[in-house]
Amino acid sequence: MNAIAKYHLIMIVDDNYIDRYVAESCLKKLQVCEQVVSVESGQEALQYLQSHESSPESVPDIILLDIRMPGMDGFEFLDAFSKLSASIREHCEIVMLSSTIDPYDLDRIKQHEIVKRFLSKPFSKDAALSL
Repeated sequence: MNAIAKYHLIMIVDDNYIDRYVAESCLKKLQVCEQVVSVESGQEALQYLQSHESSPESVPDIILLDIRMPGMDGFEFLDAFSKLSASIREHCEIVMLSSTIDPYDLDRIKQHEIVKRFLSKPFSKDAALSL
């Protein structure tokens, strides 16, 4: 286990409580980051980011983003995220975290330059350590 966390803050955006809990538990147990912010919707994530724009220490280093969520899905979040200030966009790395095997979704992920990686659910120790 790392004595020093690799990241300051990771945000998990997922409407499923169990998926958020598993990811958060892995990240904390393996000390991948100092702090985890867990939200259940893309809209809630955007509100968080906008409200912390002037405090860079509160902007996540990584956003683990689910695709399929009610209301605002992961792709709609990406579109809205791309319109946020450069100070936020340049600080956050987006990692899609989904159970999708839909080729259309996987192609759409590749089309978004701001998405750095894709990880399959369920989130695991290996996934946490690969961040």
